[in-house]
Amino acid sequence: MRRLGLIVLLIVFSTIRLFAKDGVNIDMYGFVHNQMFMDDRKSLQAAQGLYNVIPLDIKEDVEGNDLNEQMDLTFLSITSRIGINLSGPEFLGASATGKIEADFSASSGTTPLFMLRQANFVLNWDKFRWLIGQTWHPMSGEIIPEVIGISMGSPFNPFNRSPQLRVDYCLFDKKQLTLTAAYLYQGQYASYGPEGRNNKYQRAAVTPASYLGVSFQTGGFKVGIGAEMQTLVPRTTAFTGTPNEVKVDESIITLSGMIQASYVKDKLSLKTKTVWGEDMSHLGICSGYGVDGIHQDLVTRDYHPLTAVSSWVMGTYGKEWKVGLFGGYMSNLGSTTNYISESMMYVYGGTHIDKMYRVSPSISYNVSNLQFAVEYERTSVAYGTMKGHGNVVDSHWVTNNRLLFSTSYNF
Repeated sequence: MRRLGLIVLLIVFSTIRLFAKDGVNIDMYGFVHNQMFMDDRKSLQAAQGLYNVIPLDIKEDVEGNDLNEQMDLTFLSITSRIGINLSGPEFLGASATGKIEADFSASSGTTPLFMLRQANFVLNWDKFRWLIGQTWHPMSGEIIPEVIGISMGSPFNPFNRSPQLRVDYCLFDKKQLTLTAAYLYQGQYASYGPEGRNNKYQRAAVTPASYLGVSFQTGGFKVGIGAEMQTLVPRTTAFTGTPNEVKVDESIITLSGMIQASYVKDKLSLKTKTVWGEDMSHLGICSGYGVDGIHQDLVTRDYHPLTAVSSWVMGTYGKEWKVGLFGGYMSNLGSTTNYISESMMYVYGGTHIDKMYRVSPSISYNVSNLQFAVEYERTSVAYGTMKGHGNVVDSHWVTNNRLLFSTSYNF
């Protein structure tokens, strides 16, 4: 199935190249990617286990055995990627470019499915850049850890690709200081709510998420800050005690912020990022919100977000032989209000997380268009009992150890 999909895709891209309009240039890129990994514990995962998040809490059977303490070995190629970069004639004095990118990391059971990653076009003037379409969230993709696993440091680094309208403006001729503003619409990476992960909560709010950021770079240094505000509508209707469905007016507004920095020179790369915010579940950060009040009509609810902070730092050194070390830490800060019950809380990763960390060393051999890499990933989570403010006490640590071997052929 995967080979057939790749063949069809190559035929489609070749046809696009053949019938492209005059003046439109098409460059194909991608890689054939294989990863074999072994875990010693069941974990919250995606992409058939390739996207590793956090180990699951202890789950005992009647004899006291931990059902989640289970080794697993997997070998997959579904993150093999293909894409095209488009460039064409100028439009109103701006260079015009486009991008389409996809891989096979979506699935139905164990059957790989083709998944769109990026689809956008960009108009680029001297100081002004306008992007329309799906690409990385500004808090995700500008500075990313150079880990081997496909989760890109998640859940410590925000992981989100979204349809968006984005503007970048360079304030000075040297283009060292850039302002970024964007409206973002949730797609695959959506918030949690009463019906699980779904972008319907933002759609019902009508208002897209708003992002504003600024970055400065000079030489090998880059530093940036940014903030996002979004509005969600958890429910538009509710059932009364008579079982009649009635219309309700509910919403929640959340804020999150980010600071990031990097330094790259010769063979050395140092990067770091910290995000703080309310309900960052759409960014892959373990947080959410819950019900903290019910109106006199006994139907309409008030909501309040959980706050979390997450940081990571990574260093790499080398070119042909490259070594790297990633470290991440996240803490659940709770809230300023009392929640009614855990059953009325909507949290990515669950309501029993106090804090977590990850340590991940790696080594890779890079020659020509080939890469061979090995990575060890230790992820530990402190699970406990949730209190009224969403904070967690009496915690215990649970750990997953992952050993990953990766090969990549780039074209």
